[in-house]
Amino acid sequence: MKKTLLQIAIMLSTFSLFAQNYSNGLFIMNEGNFGTTNGDISFLDYDSDVLYEDVFQTENTSEEGFDVLQDFKLFDGSAFFLTKGSANEKLVIADANTFILSTTIDLDGVGPQSVTIISDSKAYVSCTNDPTLRILDLTEDSISGSVGSSLGSFSAQDYIMLHNSLAYIFMGDKLGIIDIELDSAYNEILLPDAEVACSGMILEGDKLYVLTNSGWSGNESRLFRVDLEMTTVEANIDLSNLGKARLLQSDGENLYFMITNEVYKMSMTDDIAPSASFATSSYSDNWDLAYGKSFFIDENLQEIYIGSAEGFASDGTYEVRDLNDGISLSVQNPSGGIGISKFLVNGGVVGIKEQKEIIVSIYPQPATDFIMLSFNDIQMRETSLFTSNGSKVRFTKSSDKKVIFDLSDLTAGVYFIRVESNEGLTNKKILVY
Repeated sequence: MKKTLLQIAIMLSTFSLFAQNYSNGLFIMNEGNFGTTNGDISFLDYDSDVLYEDVFQTENTSEEGFDVLQDFKLFDGSAFFLTKGSANEKLVIADANTFILSTTIDLDGVGPQSVTIISDSKAYVSCTNDPTLRILDLTEDSISGSVGSSLGSFSAQDYIMLHNSLAYIFMGDKLGIIDIELDSAYNEILLPDAEVACSGMILEGDKLYVLTNSGWSGNESRLFRVDLEMTTVEANIDLSNLGKARLLQSDGENLYFMITNEVYKMSMTDDIAPSASFATSSYSDNWDLAYGKSFFIDENLQEIYIGSAEGFASDGTYEVRDLNDGISLSVQNPSGGIGISKFLVNGGVVGIKEQKEIIVSIYPQPATDFIMLSFNDIQMRETSLFTSNGSKVRFTKSSDKKVIFDLSDLTAGVYFIRVESNEGLTNKKILVY
């Protein structure tokens, strides 16, 4: 008996020693064919240069692949697979180190389009069948509510960016701003002359870059640079003379986008369109080129990844090019359904930095003609007052220990105070008589 237990222990330790590690490499998302279960992810291990295919099915031998794999995210040690098949709509959550299945959340009927992980306890899902965002409770594994808006529809959006505890979502001619603490849309940033579809968003510091194009028809496209601190559009660049631009990426200094099989490059501070392409993909200019979000810049390895769905008839392939000169380095062919629809480097998707609650005293409560906020430190902070429907009516940025808002011209009702700094965040509800 002791010998048997020892043999088992040795086997387990050997398995642990040689188990695949997914901590340093590139994930390739294969969407899979609609109505089948061949969607999955592949993993290119940067340490061994080995490509591991069908990772989820390999680590969960009793589980099928995905029908279809609509989105894939990593957050705080977990991997999230969003499926949108014929009758298989759900969010599958697995351990990001082992990819062993943890749990699933049923999303049947909502038409899940994309998932945005807000925290370890909450996520937003955009839906083709609903103009709202569904709120997922990741502790209860269920839908807990929705984020609606008088600003317009959130339906079927692929791009939602998080910054300083706010979510920015494309809404046609504007960006909607969502307070993710209150799950409320409260403001908007107009995008003059924006095209109907969002084909890419990149966040660098306080600047949000938004690429829009004319969707299925036409060749129009525009690139916007938005200052999120000032909530203003700094640049509105017409790219239509180049063609329909899509799939925006950056290396921290430059922006990259594709027009058919051409890769264009421009400085993040430029206000005019580039005059010529930076590189030309060896793929044909079929519409399945760089399908979904399968265009990626790895600034650490100084490489460009361009995917192809291969006519949606066979396994997809992807091309690797040098980020410095655009020269082709290799072509890879991972298996899985209708081909590649996204790239993701492990560690490349991060959540919002954990915020400490700012300590603030409010006087008087309820308020009448004024309200005074007292703080226990002198750090720089932004203090805002919102109506119950999300309209900002007061704002100040200072490091004063006391902030006073005049309320004499406001109607009676419920208001919200939001205080935010680099170190913390707090939201308070007040009543104005």
